[in-house]
Amino acid sequence: FEWRVEGPRGKTVRQPYLVRRSDGQAMALAGLIERRAGNDAETAVVTMDSSKGELAWLHDRQPLVLVDDDDFEAWMRDETWATLAEQRKGRDPKMKGVLKWHPVTTRMNVASYQNEDAVKPAKRECEKNAGNIAALFASAGKDTKPKRQKTDEREKQTTNLYIG
Repeated sequence: FEWRVEGPRGKTVRQPYLVRRSDGQAMALAGLIERRAGNDAETAVVTMDSSKGELAWLHDRQPLVLVDDDDFEAWMRDETWATLAEQRKGRDPKMKGVLKWHPVTTRMNVASYQNEDAVKPAKRECEKNAGNIAALFASAGKDTKPKRQKTDEREKQTTNLYIG
């Protein structure tokens, strides 16, 4: 999952997106795990790189995805993340079309949320009450004179209070 702040000023929302491989395969990420002698705890880190290409709109960084067996073998042969990252400078044609994404429910903003709809596509929160262009123009054609007359009468009353 990745989160992006969306919406107009004053009404922003953290919109979660599910990111996965488009072929349905498990996503392998370059990373490191450290296990210290005499300690059952493990420390793990996912290797990040600057976001390029298709995911740049969503976040400025992304994990270094091991796309195929060649990437996996290179990583396991103890090549550094810098070597793989260097190979992927700019728009990597190897990554094109590998990932897909869609917005999911904003209930995912609560870490304990685990319902089955967590991965299902959802309408972006900032679009839910946006309506459509036809509704916008339909409301523009409604008669608004009665409301303006009330406002004008209040303005006259206020003016009379100060003048009289």
